Amino acid sequence: MQAPDSVQHVEKAITSMVEEIQVKYLVPKQKEAFLCCAKCCDTNASNAQNLQSCVERCSMGPAHSQKAIQGLMGDYQSQSCAMEIVSGVVIPDVVDDSL
Repeated sequence: MQAPDSVQHVEKAITSMVEEIQVKYLVPKQKEAFLCCAKCCDTNASNAQNLQSCVERCSMGPAHSQKAIQGLMGDYQSQSCAMEIVSGVVIPDVVDDSL
């Protein structure tokens, strides 16, 4: 069974929002992290432990941002699934058979 137009509209809006977040925020953060990692190679190349620590520090920002977005999307998916069940989108036959 196909989702109602309202559900499809919300899904398109969310997809658009995720793409916008990717382009405006995540990609620039990743670029910043890569440049930071390159600087680590320039300044800490002689000490492997310092180099590793520097690279890990540079990578924290994008990893944290990605984790936060994934958490929010997981919350949305849980809420969306619950709403579909309540509205009968997922289990319309169960509702019809019980009447």
